[in-house]
Amino acid sequence: MYTALFLVIAVGAFAFAGAAQEPAITVDDPEYNLAEGDEFEINGTTYSVASVGMTESSGGGHGGGGGAHMEATIEWNVTEQGSAELVTGPDNAIEYSGGEYEVVVENATNVSSFTLRQMPGDNVTVYTNADGDRVVEVQQNGETQIVPIEEYEELQRFNFSEGDALQYDGQNATVGNVSNGTVQLSWTQEVTEDVALSEGGTTDQLGDQTFVAHFPSESSVVLSTNVDAYTEQADQQSFFHDRTDGLLMISFLSGATGFILLGMAYLPRRE
Repeated sequence: MYTALFLVIAVGAFAFAGAAQEPAITVDDPEYNLAEGDEFEINGTTYSVASVGMTESSGGGHGGGGGAHMEATIEWNVTEQGSAELVTGPDNAIEYSGGEYEVVVENATNVSSFTLRQMPGDNVTVYTNADGDRVVEVQQNGETQIVPIEEYEELQRFNFSEGDALQYDGQNATVGNVSNGTVQLSWTQEVTEDVALSEGGTTDQLGDQTFVAHFPSESSVVLSTNVDAYTEQADQQSFFHDRTDGLLMISFLSGATGFILLGMAYLPRRE
């Protein structure tokens, strides 16, 4: 009798869990309904949907398993300010025009210009004399002449003043303040930023609002500012899963108990 009761409970709980329908999440009147390649604008910034679709996630560093999930990546460009300080002297040479150049600033007050002077090659002998000046050994008419490096004409030179444009490290820089030991450069550059959103993911990086993402299909994503409504539906789904998981556990335990009782009924009795 008890065996049959537990088996009936197991079958009923399993059937009820299987027949239950998960509540679906719907987003009414979303601010944006998007597909891959779409663009939208918020507060003057243009955002583009770089990708929408299934993606594989890794298991992480704690032994967890990965899995496929929907994800959308949204990109946009921002303008950033960059700067650099050039320092005079041969030990601080920079790359320019396909070679190495030394920053040279005239030793005077109220300077506003500087020179990029090509660094001598390995075949040129350069050293500092007793007066502390850098000089170059030059062969002329079979004789060795000592020439100040400022007068050595074989080195290519480029002159710049404050406000001039200068290509530096791939950037179109502007020359700022020039002093006896340094030259200030500044530039602006566009940098691409992005955010990846999965189902129920939120972000406050798009404009000045918080959006939640929902995927009505495998090729589209909607963004809504009604985060509370989405959260309420997500909680209902979580409650549903807790209930069905409980029913499946009841089904398993009841079935196991029924089979144990059935097996005990066939155990030999002591006379």
